[in-house]
Amino acid sequence: MRLTGKDFTLMIGDYQVRVESMNASITDNRKVVKENGIPVDYTNGDVECSGEIELNIKNFKLISAAAKSAGSWRELKPFDIGINGKVSGEEQSIELDKCLLRISDLINIDPNSNDQMKVKLPFDVTGPDFVTIDGTTYLSAHDIRDL
Repeated sequence: MRLTGKDFTLMIGDYQVRVESMNASITDNRKVVKENGIPVDYTNGDVECSGEIELNIKNFKLISAAAKSAGSWRELKPFDIGINGKVSGEEQSIELDKCLLRISDLINIDPNSNDQMKVKLPFDVTGPDFVTIDGTTYLSAHDIRDL
């Protein structure tokens, strides 16, 4: 059996939520070094990871309660996000360190639609542990030295 989106559990901090959709993308700005137009090596560059979580109102209210406890959405501290999927024969685990959540698409009303209401939460990974994929860190110990 193969993993599908239905097989994943998502933890945002201490809150288990069901997502309508989620994505995360890493930008790794390593560059090739060339001599006389020939690649000979590379240089390390900066990295970033960002994405978006789409939640229905029921699950959005869980995160909204955390924002209320913090005092406001802007006072909400970054959350770790854990994504785990498992079926017979396959599993995947991704950890995103200290994700700063924002709100976009807060409301989109269409009186002719019977689709449930959804809210999008874009995020940026802000922690030095960055991204861990199946127990392997994306960044090296050298990358995060002295942080």
